[in-house]
Amino acid sequence: MTNLNYDYIIVGAGAAGLQLALVMNQDPFFAKHNILILEKQDKQVNDKRWSFWEKGTGQWDDLVYKSWSTSRFYGPLNKELFFDLNPYAYKSLQSIDFYTFAQKEISKSKNMSWLTGDVSQIIQKDGSVVVSTSEKEYSCSHCFDSRITLDWNKEKKKHVTLWQHFKGWTIEFENETFNPNEFVMMDFRHRHHDSTSFIYVLPINKSQALIEFTLFTKDVFKSSEEYDPYLKNYISKYISSDHYSIIDIEEGRIPMTNFPFHKDNQKNITKIGTAGSWVRPSTGYSFKYIEKYVSQIIQNIKSNKRIDHHLLSRKTRWLDSVLLEVLHNENHLGPSIFESQYSKNSMEQIFKFLDGETSIVEDIKMISKFEKLPFLKGALRHLFR
Repeated sequence: MTNLNYDYIIVGAGAAGLQLALVMNQDPFFAKHNILILEKQDKQVNDKRWSFWEKGTGQWDDLVYKSWSTSRFYGPLNKELFFDLNPYAYKSLQSIDFYTFAQKEISKSKNMSWLTGDVSQIIQKDGSVVVSTSEKEYSCSHCFDSRITLDWNKEKKKHVTLWQHFKGWTIEFENETFNPNEFVMMDFRHRHHDSTSFIYVLPINKSQALIEFTLFTKDVFKSSEEYDPYLKNYISKYISSDHYSIIDIEEGRIPMTNFPFHKDNQKNITKIGTAGSWVRPSTGYSFKYIEKYVSQIIQNIKSNKRIDHHLLSRKTRWLDSVLLEVLHNENHLGPSIFESQYSKNSMEQIFKFLDGETSIVEDIKMISKFEKLPFLKGALRHLFR
């Protein structure tokens, strides 16, 4: 086996690995460090859509294919809420555009390499890390690992876990049907039995939109076809009975869990992305949060601190755990919880809360507007768990 030495190795070219690589590539501090990205796929497929809220302009605006300035929410009893998102905008980008941009930027780098390799093992020993693939063995001073730990399958039952699972159709009508400046954050009028499930609508232009059926439940559907009746019925009942074409399909499953993926961090190995507990358990959102984690990592490296120092917020993880306890044990309460959240707070307050940027006083004000008994029971369950 050939030994190849690097200062840093990033395992996985997903949203987390590539955002970290791009920041390192742009920072003069890392110009003299050799950095390797190992990814088992060629990243030539548009396999995801990332959406996020953001104030003003952002670093990904050139890649954003659509943004929205207003939003609607529909509660389970037809309660309709309208939101002007100012000073925020809701933005969406295609993963293939992000991958293509990252590959182009990294190809210009003199000290960064991107290789194809399926990593089988990562071992920390003697102050360094050995990363093994089926063909070669690499070593580095520090490894950023996006692979989910095998302990997840063994131990997840000990922790609270829901699945955010979804299927979306990008559809096109012959006539102008949508308001392209307004999206539907959640529509609970059309649900699967008595579960926390809703429709999400992202208009692309006046005739095209992504219509997605999303569930936050303990179990996922057994087949892809189970989502289809909900999409069909919603479109005919709430959008239009006119003929439409399905031009794209997306599906996914995201773990909403307080499982401590980050427990596998070591002095010379830092877990990133979902594998590092970077996905917000209460929402499933991750793309925008990654910026914060990457910024903290860079700061820690420059300050010669342990790389995962102050990376995760205990307060945020506790709040998420309590909500997960509620939805796990009383899933039927989800629609009323989210209706309470959206009807009693401004969108700016909600985004700030979801971004983990609120003070404890602001958190208490937000939580006090919910029905108290389910959250008290959820907090107690989490405490005893």
